[in-house]
Amino acid sequence: MLPDDPEGPFMAVSCAVRVCLIYDCLFPYTVGGAERWYRNLAERLAAEGHDVTYLTLRQWERGERLDIDRRVRVVVAGPRMDLYTGGRRRILPPLVFGAGVLWHLLRHGWRYDVVHTCAFPYFSLLAAALVRPLARYKLVTDWFEVWSRDYWRGYLGGVGGRVGELVQRLLPRSQVVKAFNIVTAAHMVHPRLADGTPDMLIAGDDAAAKARVAEILEGFGWRTPIDVGPILRECLWSKLECAVLTSATLAVGGGFEYIRQRLGLEHARESVLPSHFDYENQALFYVPPDLPDARTPQFTAKAAERIRQLLEITRGRAFVLFTSYAQMNEVYQRLLGELEFPMLRQGDAPKSALLEEFRLTPNAVLFATSSFWQGVDVQGEQLSCVIIDRLPFAVPSDPAVAARVKAIDADGGNAFFQYQVPAAVITLKQGFGRLIRSLQDRGLLVLLDNRILKKQYGRVFIESLPNYRKTTEMRVVEEFFGVH
Repeated sequence: MLPDDPEGPFMAVSCAVRVCLIYDCLFPYTVGGAERWYRNLAERLAAEGHDVTYLTLRQWERGERLDIDRRVRVVVAGPRMDLYTGGRRRILPPLVFGAGVLWHLLRHGWRYDVVHTCAFPYFSLLAAALVRPLARYKLVTDWFEVWSRDYWRGYLGGVGGRVGELVQRLLPRSQVVKAFNIVTAAHMVHPRLADGTPDMLIAGDDAAAKARVAEILEGFGWRTPIDVGPILRECLWSKLECAVLTSATLAVGGGFEYIRQRLGLEHARESVLPSHFDYENQALFYVPPDLPDARTPQFTAKAAERIRQLLEITRGRAFVLFTSYAQMNEVYQRLLGELEFPMLRQGDAPKSALLEEFRLTPNAVLFATSSFWQGVDVQGEQLSCVIIDRLPFAVPSDPAVAARVKAIDADGGNAFFQYQVPAAVITLKQGFGRLIRSLQDRGLLVLLDNRILKKQYGRVFIESLPNYRKTTEMRVVEEFFGVH
């Protein structure tokens, strides 16, 4: 029995991932509320900032659109077909849908971190299992009866039994965890689904299954320490005679108080050295004072329009960086067809391929999220603008963030200024650091979130950034690029 709505655990997801939800819709629309549950799951994940693709059969009339949040990407893998006709089970619908799923995953499976599919009626699961070794995504399904050969045969006869046996060979029991539905769905997007964790989760509905999930999650180290400082003091700093920590983004507000507390450093000599870059002449920092608050529904449309205006001035040549997949996709769709410059989007190709295409494509614009905020180096005029949509505060519902906030507040501190603001400052510095990579680089930095001008904590961000030339006027941006 699926719950009416996938509540609760999705608020605990720690970072954005790329999810493909596969629902066959071969049953009548109202059976068990399952299809509505899957759509709710897709919408909930998209609202949390994940990049969600909903792969389905056509279940609506031609000319209509599936009733689902527009942040969810809908892919139709076959025409509308019912599994039951006149009381008889049919083999063709699941076979057609399975072929559509196989074709989609062979072409696009590498995009996904997680693929979630119904086990019944089996062919979509078989397709996902076949492609998994190639695309290397995590596979999640939700009918524990998948391991019962009689169950397979009972619905699709001998063919079903043979498909079931094949899936079992592809997904050996050693890689399977039985999990309660909600636990499975919540943890399928956990950021630490990495090598060593089960490749497949199967949902059951019993206490033993839930206990087994807790045991496995603990065994694979899914717990995160609230404070790593004491651990580092005991296991690292106390065993070293000397350590040198250096980075372009360690300081917050000109000091090291935040990083010392986080790393458990009690005795250290500190030094902030001037950069060899001439930031005041090499970079212009623009914040639009007239945009709506970044937390309001009106922000996205206004931000997309301002991005268009800025890209026309810079002639493309830009990274547009977002704090969520949902925001990235919505702005990308709004600007598609509105810009005359080549548009690239994270998720449409591997990261290395996107960077190479960006470097080789004149006037290209790359839309991306967190993985492009650091470790990316594009020198020269090809990258002349970096636009960031919002101040990069960590999601407050992240379990680790929530626990650290609670611990700091309980100790009499101010978690917002001692932890959340400094962490966001360092992330923002890393994002802006994509622009000036050499003494010859020159360009525009844009933060569309004007809370940096209007809120008390904004001063901490401004004081922590390099000495960029600053403006709130589009006229100054145009002059910087010689546009009259």
